[in-house]
Amino acid sequence: MKKIVALCALGLASMLFAEAPAVFKKCVACHGADGKKVGVAPKAIAGLPKEEVIKFLNGYKNKTIKTPKAAIMYAQAKNLSDADIAALADYLSALK
Repeated sequence: MKKIVALCALGLASMLFAEAPAVFKKCVACHGADGKKVGVAPKAIAGLPKEEVIKFLNGYKNKTIKTPKAAIMYAQAKNLSDADIAALADYLSALK
């Protein structure tokens, strides 16, 4: 019985630490595989609250964010679906 409980707990833990969504591959060049790279990016994106990720990605997608380097993100965000944005928000907010 203890083995079953341990296996169930392990299975649940693996679901909680989900893999990066496929669309995150486009983010890695500027933000790094762990979302902590700050180069072209103004700040690390790892650990940002979901709401903030959604707000920024929608802002870039709709070209309402006006910053000197926003054009880089306009190109990246223009084809993101709402599901892509939600998946990125879930993933990035879980990164530490």
